[in-house]
Amino acid sequence: ANGVTPRSFNATNARQYDNTFMAVEYWKDATNTVHMHGLANINIAMNSGGVEVLIGNMAAGYRPGKIHFSPQIVNVGGVDRTCRLDFHPDGRVQMVNNTGVTITTNSWFTITGSYPALG
Repeated sequence: ANGVTPRSFNATNARQYDNTFMAVEYWKDATNTVHMHGLANINIAMNSGGVEVLIGNMAAGYRPGKIHFSPQIVNVGGVDRTCRLDFHPDGRVQMVNNTGVTITTNSWFTITGSYPALG
């Protein structure tokens, strides 16, 4: 991460996919932009229709000033679909299931993106 030590993501309803893929980590660069990367498994099933589930929390100093949403890939039953992660100013990171299908336990999803940190 360009000489910056990444922080491990504080997951709630998600976990590291496995050790052959990048860990879910985030860091802040010199311009106060937060960057994230990694691959994770969801620990719970999510019904379709815009259901939101907390997947983790960002530490203070790494949160956006306003809600930031980021499209992500979720793999359900071997089929890649698009879902959304919402990064909230209070630190919550929520997955929004807008795939049209139930996201099953152990489905994998990407966590990638960047946004300006508050402060």
